[in-house]
Amino acid sequence: MSASSSMKSTSICVKFFGPLKDHFHEEIKFHEDSFSIIEDVFKYLIKKHPESEGLLRSSRAVVNDEFVDFAFPLSGNETVYFLPPASGG
Repeated sequence: MSASSSMKSTSICVKFFGPLKDHFHEEIKFHEDSFSIIEDVFKYLIKKHPESEGLLRSSRAVVNDEFVDFAFPLSGNETVYFLPPASGG
């Protein structure tokens, strides 16, 4: 078995809603294993788009249809949603 066939393939899909789509594409896919927790994704996004930090800090993360905190571990092949605060009437 070659080394490449024994490596675990990981991908994380990140989706954005509401005003976050003004800062990011609706969806970003990462094909790497450098993100072990949600906070790693969060820090990467802020590094790439510092103007989005306030909105990201007030957003909630969702994985597998459940709200999770930023310490939530990523095993790969997840879809992470960042939901900004919403208001309405």
